[in-house]
Amino acid sequence: MFENYNYYRFEAAYQQYGIRASRCKEFLFKGDPLADATVAALSKLSCGKATKVLNQLLNEGSAAVPDAPEALRELFAQLETVPLWVDWERVDRGSQMVMQLSLLINPVLTLYSVPLMYASPAGTKPLVYTGNLVQRAPRRMGETSRFVRLTCQPGGLKRFSEGFKLNVKVRLMHAQVRRLLLSSGQWNTETLGIPVNQCHMAWTLLLLSMGVIQGLRQLGINFTQDEVESILLLWAYSGYISGVDSELLCMSETQAQRLMLLLGAQEGAPNEDSRNLVQSLRTLPLPGQLHEEAWFAELASTLSRSLLGDHLADALGIPPSAWTWSVPLIRPFLSMFSEAQRHIPEVADLAVDWGITTWETLENNLFAGPGEIKLPSR
Repeated sequence: MFENYNYYRFEAAYQQYGIRASRCKEFLFKGDPLADATVAALSKLSCGKATKVLNQLLNEGSAAVPDAPEALRELFAQLETVPLWVDWERVDRGSQMVMQLSLLINPVLTLYSVPLMYASPAGTKPLVYTGNLVQRAPRRMGETSRFVRLTCQPGGLKRFSEGFKLNVKVRLMHAQVRRLLLSSGQWNTETLGIPVNQCHMAWTLLLLSMGVIQGLRQLGINFTQDEVESILLLWAYSGYISGVDSELLCMSETQAQRLMLLLGAQEGAPNEDSRNLVQSLRTLPLPGQLHEEAWFAELASTLSRSLLGDHLADALGIPPSAWTWSVPLIRPFLSMFSEAQRHIPEVADLAVDWGITTWETLENNLFAGPGEIKLPSR
C-alpha cells in the first residue's frame, strides 16, 4: 500500500538541527497514551454503553460517572486539570482577536494552512488509508473550519463548552484512527511512524495558530506581541486538551517559529497524494455562483501561491496565475482594516458579525451537520 518514497529527510534535519532533530524524530513514534488507553477501554463496552459513558463524562463531568473505566477516569482527570500557565484573560483576548479576523481566517486556512498540512507525505497517509481522498475533502474542510470556530469563540475552551467537547472528541477520533491502522496489518510504522503521531498533531496545531498568524501577516494584517502570544496561548491550551505532548506546546512566537522550522525540516517533499488533496480544495462547493467564476479561481491561486511561495506551490500543483498584481493592492486595505478594528469598537463588532456569518455559511455548504465521533467496535 505504501510506495517506496522518502517520507522524511532525517539526515538533512540532523545536519541542520543536530540533537534537536534526533529528539524530534522520537515523537514520530509516540501517540497519546491517555486517549489510546481510553479507546481500548471503550472497545470492551457495547456501543450504547460506550456512547452513554462518554457523553456523561463530557456533559456532566467525571464526578457524575464514578464507575467509569479507569482509563476514562485518568483521561478526564487530565482534562479537568487546568494547567497553571492558562491565563483565561489572555485566552479571551486571543479569542477576541481571532473572532475579529474571522472573515479572513477561512481563506488563510484553505489557501495556506491546510495545503501546508497536506504537503506532509506521511501525514496524509491516514487519509489515504481511509479512502475517498478527494471526495471527502469538503466535509474535512468543513470539520476543520468548525473546529477552529468553536475552539476560538469566546469561552470556547471552558469545561462543558462545545469547543472543549469537540477538542476531546477529535482527540479520541485520532486515537481510534491510530488503533485501527496499527491493528490493520497494513501500516508501516518503521517507514511512517505512528499514525497521527505527536509530530503531525503538533504540526497541525502550529498551522492553525502560528501558521494562520503568518498567513494574515503576509496579507497585511498587523499584530502586537501580546496579540500573538494570546492567540498562541489559546491554541496551546487547545493542544493540551486534544492530546499534544507538553514539550510541543508553544506559547511564544520564538518557540512556535523554531518548532515549525524543525518539524518542517524532517518532512519529505509533497507527493501525489498531497497534490490530489490540494486540488480537492480548489473544487470545494462555495455559496452562490463563486465556484463558477473564473476570476475567483484566479484570485484563489494567486493568494495561495503568494502565501506558500512559488517553489512549494509548484510542488503542490497549484497553477500559476496572471493576477500577481492583485496581492500588493490588497495588502494596504487589509492593513487599514486591521487597524480600524483594533481602535474602533463598531468596526470590530461588525467584523465579528460578518466573519461568523461567512464562517457558518461556508460550513453549511461544505457539510451537513456536525460529525460525531465513531466509537470503537469490539
